[in-house]
Amino acid sequence: MIKITKELDAPVEYDDIIQSYVYTEEVGLAFRFYKKKRGDNKIQHVLC
Repeated sequence: MIKITKELDAPVEYDDIIQSYVYTEEVGLAFRFYKKKRGDNKIQHVLC
């Protein structure tokens, strides 16, 4: 999971004191689901 977080350019770094990754600044995160028709490579966005 941390690899993906870093690939998304999230501001994270390892904290030796608590032995865990921490955000270095306040962040927000949003997920989105989409529908895909069978046999079609186009994505239809679903409004939230």
